Amino acid sequence: MIYLLRALAIVVSLASSVWAQSQTHTTVPAQNSTFITDLQTFLRGEDAARYIEQFSGFVVSGGVDATGGTLTHTPSAVTAYPGGYYTTETGSILYVGNSTCYLILHRLTTGNLGTFQRQAGTHYLTDCTSPTKPALPTDSLWLAQLTTNGSSVTAYTDLRTRVPYAGSYLFDDLPSAGVRGRVVIAQDVNSGTLFWDNGAAWQQITANPMTAVGDMIVGGTGGAPSRLIVGTANQVLGVNNAATTQEYKSLIAGAGIAVTHSTGGVTLSVVDATPPGALLPYAGVSAPSGWLLANASAIICSTYPNLAAVLIPSASIYGRGTAVGDFTVNIGTDVITLSAHGLIDGTIVHVASSGTLPMGLSSNTLYYVRDVTTSTFRLSTTVNGLAIDLTGAGSGTHSLYDEVNLPDMRSRIAMGVGAGTFASNFAPGDVNTGTEVITVPTNTTFYTGTAAVYTSTSTVVTGLTASTTYYVIRVSDTTIKLASSLANALAGTAINLTGTGAGIHTLTQTLTTRALGDLGGEEAHVQLNGEVGIHNHNVTDAGHTHNMVAGSGSSASDANYAAAGSFASTANEATSSSTTGVTINNSATPSGSNIIQPFVALNYIIKTRGHAWTHRRPTFAQL
Repeated sequence: MIYLLRALAIVVSLASSVWAQSQTHTTVPAQNSTFITDLQTFLRGEDAARYIEQFSGFVVSGGVDATGGTLTHTPSAVTAYPGGYYTTETGSILYVGNSTCYLILHRLTTGNLGTFQRQAGTHYLTDCTSPTKPALPTDSLWLAQLTTNGSSVTAYTDLRTRVPYAGSYLFDDLPSAGVRGRVVIAQDVNSGTLFWDNGAAWQQITANPMTAVGDMIVGGTGGAPSRLIVGTANQVLGVNNAATTQEYKSLIAGAGIAVTHSTGGVTLSVVDATPPGALLPYAGVSAPSGWLLANASAIICSTYPNLAAVLIPSASIYGRGTAVGDFTVNIGTDVITLSAHGLIDGTIVHVASSGTLPMGLSSNTLYYVRDVTTSTFRLSTTVNGLAIDLTGAGSGTHSLYDEVNLPDMRSRIAMGVGAGTFASNFAPGDVNTGTEVITVPTNTTFYTGTAAVYTSTSTVVTGLTASTTYYVIRVSDTTIKLASSLANALAGTAINLTGTGAGIHTLTQTLTTRALGDLGGEEAHVQLNGEVGIHNHNVTDAGHTHNMVAGSGSSASDANYAAAGSFASTANEATSSSTTGVTINNSATPSGSNIIQPFVALNYIIKTRGHAWTHRRPTFAQL
């Protein structure tokens, strides 16, 4: 033993001569009775001091806690270098209930550190009293921030620094700058940004302008990073008009376009705004897709459900097509019987009767078939809807149809439904009381004999009465007169106008009321006597004579008697019934005149908006 101590003393003596030529952080221990202990302390301290100058303290592994359990927790076994000292720990921690606790690892196992309380016999200390995050004591490392209730840990945040070459800090916990060249990761809302110590301040290495979830970094002026704020819902990322940077753009649906957004895609669709049943003149021979020729053909209602919904309410006008067959009803079960009907659930149908339909059903109404068997079914007003309650059997023969006819536009033009009007306004200055002439803006509808109702916003024209029907005498393209009756208008007898009135005067012509499906007009018209206007006929007289009959008397008392062979000049004698030579020039025998305006014949097509069902076996493919 004595020899061992002497040898160690020689080693220390030699080492002291070497250390004298190099620097250490603390004084090399001198030879004495505690030399071995002092040397061990010196070596650990020197090693830690040199480590911490080059690196940051960090957790090699472990030190992880979790939520749940009780207030007593045992983090996973930790290996770390707080203050550069190699440290391990496997002990347990008792947290304070209903608190926010900060957990650290210190190189020693005894003593409290400021507000941090030692977990007995361990390297762990906790602060469960500070209202905010306390300062980190020397030779310590952050492990976690925890929240507790009365019996367990409810929240856990990992605060460990895991790398020795770049410290990891919350942004607000960065140490003071002044050691040029240090690199750290500052944790912020973007999860981590590199900073370096330029000797005076911390400087961001990678500029990170992002401040919110979804932000992007794009190149700004001179390549400097710039924040691109996340766009609004359903925008897409594109390039601006100047082609200088990216921007979020909204997809705007133009006329006839629909935009649909889904995960991973945007769909642009052409919207067909033409409603089913719309009619258009068409120069083609056959109808394009989605259209049919309006030629009175019968269509299967379930093949074109949208068009059927338009036409069935007017089936009595356009035609019902061929009946599926005649049916009877059971008012107790609401079941309709029609042998071997061939229908399936969902088929669109409508009904009619030679007498009265069963109570609960109406003609010109769209129904859906349900509860189909080979020869029976029920009806509903909606797909898969409730069966119609039939409360009476009706009378006559009841027929069911799954077809309806298209309008027949062949050799026809369309006319608007309802009662249209033509109105013409004129001012007091347009009334000439000397000639009875009224000047109107245009005279395209007022012809001689046209009936029109007169109104005024103020004082009426003297000679006229408000809300009274008058008859037009057409003078020119822009002038008219008014008559009190059709006969006077045809005779050209105008009302005497003695005052121009005030305000705006209006003549309104109401056209004939037309109902949906009304038919009318003719290509050639033979005029009837009552339709012939006032006119003259030229008379051609080639000259003629009248034969006189002599009187039968024999004395001068007979007024028709005169001297033999003569008559008195004042005698009133009857002529004979002989034919004269007078001819009245009539026109040829009426055969009708062409009253059609110049035209070009085109197909009329009608919009369907749905097809692809087979006859009485629908598959519901709507366009």
